[in-house]
Amino acid sequence: GVSLVIIDTLSASLPDNVTENDNAGMSKVMNNVQMIASRCNTAVLLIHHTAKPTQGKSEIEIWSSVRGAGAISATA
Repeated sequence: GVSLVIIDTLSASLPDNVTENDNAGMSKVMNNVQMIASRCNTAVLLIHHTAKPTQGKSEIEIWSSVRGAGAISATA
């Protein structure tokens, strides 16, 4: 019984053929993370570095500062 899986960091855990800006590749990775959580009935803590907040966005709008493909924030 595992109650928590920690992936630290996302970019270091990616397959060789996927970059954090590859939306199709990141979608597959994020779907696999969701599958792990669901099948194992566990929480997954995914460590991912952020970029500077998007111009005109509030610093409290966390999804505006996610670095990389949109599939990362879309899945979360």
